[in-house]
Amino acid sequence: MLLRSILVLTCGALPSAPAFAGVVTGRVMLGTTPVAGANLNFDPQSGGGGGVTELNDGTDAQGFFTTTVTPNNVYEMTIVPPPGSNALVKVVPNVTIGLVTNNLGTIQLDAGVLLSGRCVNTAGAGVAGVNIDVLDAQGNDVLLAGDTSDALGFFSLAVPSGAIEVRFDTTPVIGGLLAPRALNLDLSANHALGNVALQPGFVLSAVTRRQSNNLAVSGVDIDVVDVATDALLYTPGDKSNASGLVDVVVPAGTYDVRFEAPFALHLVGQELDNRVVGASTSLGTLLLQAGVVLSGTVAGFDGTLHGGVDVDVRNSSTGIGVYLGHDNTSTSGLYQVIVPTGTFDVTFSPPVAIPYGAQVLPGVVIAANKVQNGSLPSCPFHTTVGSGIAGSGGIVPQISSLGGAPRVGNSAYAVEVTQARGFAKAIVIYSLQTTPNPLPAPCAPFAPMNRRVFQLGGAPGVAGAGSGTYAFPFANDPLTAGHLFRAWIFVRDSAAPNGLSRTNELRATLCL
Repeated sequence: MLLRSILVLTCGALPSAPAFAGVVTGRVMLGTTPVAGANLNFDPQSGGGGGVTELNDGTDAQGFFTTTVTPNNVYEMTIVPPPGSNALVKVVPNVTIGLVTNNLGTIQLDAGVLLSGRCVNTAGAGVAGVNIDVLDAQGNDVLLAGDTSDALGFFSLAVPSGAIEVRFDTTPVIGGLLAPRALNLDLSANHALGNVALQPGFVLSAVTRRQSNNLAVSGVDIDVVDVATDALLYTPGDKSNASGLVDVVVPAGTYDVRFEAPFALHLVGQELDNRVVGASTSLGTLLLQAGVVLSGTVAGFDGTLHGGVDVDVRNSSTGIGVYLGHDNTSTSGLYQVIVPTGTFDVTFSPPVAIPYGAQVLPGVVIAANKVQNGSLPSCPFHTTVGSGIAGSGGIVPQISSLGGAPRVGNSAYAVEVTQARGFAKAIVIYSLQTTPNPLPAPCAPFAPMNRRVFQLGGAPGVAGAGSGTYAFPFANDPLTAGHLFRAWIFVRDSAAPNGLSRTNELRATLCL
């Protein structure tokens, strides 16, 4: 009988190994202040969070914790501050739970600011269940505590200070369809948004297929741009599924709708302009054309590679643009886009913040994957010529430019005067015309010249304290490329000859 029992134990299933518990200790602080009531969550570092048991998983009044975790493993510990705290959620990686108590010592949380508000519909009623996401200045997701609006629509959460994007995802909301919304904020202190109004939403949908064989295309990204504001809408769930269907929720409006397939599929993007949405709207079936890769680098005339250069491709015969999607150069000056085959005009347009003009390459033949590098011409912000006339304190007012390069279509270009008499009236003399030959003498009128009066800031009457700007937005007219912009500024100043001090002359040649 004993032998039979031994055989049964030997041949039967062995009992499972026990799940051992381990202890982790430490203290959570925000600067010199203990964080009481913080919650600790443990997830296996290798992924998969099932079967984890936590006991005493919160901090006491002095911020201390002694937490038992089962089973022994290497964990990622997430510290979630209590409601109302301005401390940010923190993740502590590689926390070992084993036979020996692991003392993590003092863990410092980062301080943020409190962002609060209430999600409401157009009737002013609170909206429950809105999921709130925050992106930091680098576009990274911020871990949040309390990231869902409550039963009355209220929310309060700790976010990083500085520039952030706050996204209100209405997908989980039960009831009438509401459009998602995003806000860009720059915070330096606690901020109450008040009511965040969510507009009625309408489904905007399309089906994406290959032109060559009518097969569905999954992963196609849809971007919706408001025609009135040129703002990109926040549209969660904006990629096509396995059937090629993509649908997003948007408020009523007129939109440009853009479609971009995953790059590896080598399908040409599409843009549908001025689509009016006032009800649920289907854009039908889009047939995406097979394309080839156009790639290369873009450098300045001096050989320096530049990021943020916009690449534009237009059919040489029709002038119709090809929608390229993500078509700016990387920080290392690289670009790659999908285009159809044919003959195209390719334009490289740098940001106005750098002193380069655009390069236009007409008649580029593209028959297969092609490398096309770009070289940007010089476009200096300005030069100055001549000398000024001193005013109060023997100080000569100084002229310079703001807003970047003098490019066609640069609406931010302006001239600035500094070191003038404080709070004085200023008179700017300027012209924009075909470059005369020979060039006129500095500060010498050359018809047609224009005259405008504007007010300087600074302490009234104080020598050198006056400053101000005058905007000169350049029209988006390619025919003005190569024209000469001239400007100089007089300042009313009783200490100057004839009661007027003067800057020297600023000159800039307009570039594409």
